[in-house]
Amino acid sequence: MLGPLKTAALLLICTLVRFARADDGVNHCQFATQPDTAILESISLALEQEPHCKKNQAFLFGLGQKFNQTRQYSEAVDRLEAAILLDPNHWEAHLEFAIALEGMGDTTSVDGILRNLLAIEEIPTPLKRQIKAQLEKRQISIGQVTAKRTVIGMIAGYDDNLMGATHVSSFDLTLPAGRIPVRLGDDDRPKGGNFVRLNFEHEGFVPETGSDKTWSYTINANYRFSPDYTPANFGLFQLIVERGASKREGIYTSGGALLMQSAAGASLRHYKLGTGYDLPNTGGSCRLRLGSEFERRGYPSTDALNGYYVGGMSFIACPALGIQAQIRFGRDEPEYDKRPGGSQNQYVMRISKNTTWGQNNLVSEMEYYRQEDQHGYSPLLENNLKRNINKTLYRLEYRTQIADLGPYIGIEYVDQNANLPLFRVSNQVIYAGVRAVW
Repeated sequence: MLGPLKTAALLLICTLVRFARADDGVNHCQFATQPDTAILESISLALEQEPHCKKNQAFLFGLGQKFNQTRQYSEAVDRLEAAILLDPNHWEAHLEFAIALEGMGDTTSVDGILRNLLAIEEIPTPLKRQIKAQLEKRQISIGQVTAKRTVIGMIAGYDDNLMGATHVSSFDLTLPAGRIPVRLGDDDRPKGGNFVRLNFEHEGFVPETGSDKTWSYTINANYRFSPDYTPANFGLFQLIVERGASKREGIYTSGGALLMQSAAGASLRHYKLGTGYDLPNTGGSCRLRLGSEFERRGYPSTDALNGYYVGGMSFIACPALGIQAQIRFGRDEPEYDKRPGGSQNQYVMRISKNTTWGQNNLVSEMEYYRQEDQHGYSPLLENNLKRNINKTLYRLEYRTQIADLGPYIGIEYVDQNANLPLFRVSNQVIYAGVRAVW
């Protein structure tokens, strides 16, 4: 599918960017240019320089181009998208971006990019003819599906609180006659143990016939097993579907379902709908999404906890910096009046940073969650005090690549504070795993 387009693109482009120079004149953002330098060696050297060159548009373009030449299209997409965000008028980067997306199967996005390139006066006439010919030959098939990525992995580790139990050993019941201390039994205290988790993830695209919209889907499934405490075993299945503009600008709609079942009998049925707008890039290095969400959470084994959530969200991604951030805020209404605490105001802030050097990645993530009940939780707990929860999660993960496998190790810490002692929780996890991607 790349024939005429890729041939013309490489002939015209490969002589344009032989190496990239930093804007400040520092020469560490350069590619090897010796004729006898193998392209894979050039990529390896560039990956070592990349942490210092994430804001250098020419460097990111050159690296993305080299990934295209070695058919590492998913790697090329990340660098070329960052290059385009830094310089939206760099038409050569748009063309290489189209090549990378074509290699990954996102044909709808490629068509949109090619049509936009035809309107650019700076593009040489011979290349425009090649693009027009390519567009005339390209007809999107109805129902065409091309997988973008499949991941299979296994993770093993130790969790010091497999069931998420409170870390307090006792609490007080508040009665009209006074306080009565209650000591928790061993079954209600944190239980640590080893675990193994199997993960599966699959992503794909369905181009929409006759429009510039693309349907995307993600399927996740995993199963956790603990030989030390079998009630902590659980299985999870998740499906997410989204319809959005191929250029990631404009209105999007999404939906999803998550099903979870634990060996202890707990279950969750979570359904979600969302819509919003992907803002056009204005020349910066980041892209922004604003949206609204509607969710329904059901607990078949404990229907008193069922609820409906309505809220807003914002998401920002800065590929050149390796930063993503999200804010969510909304209100969760109980399905039945019997839910302790009644309605809940909920706030979530999540931020992650991806630092790369060579084939290595260090991912750091922080998530903060706040919940405010609108009614007292129980007359027996602090005289019907309204419950407030503040939960913070920290995660640090190191990843590398060895041949076709991606081993990784990580640590995770959760600290949940609440004005009702019964809801104070802490959790530490250390893990190691490996994933295969194709």
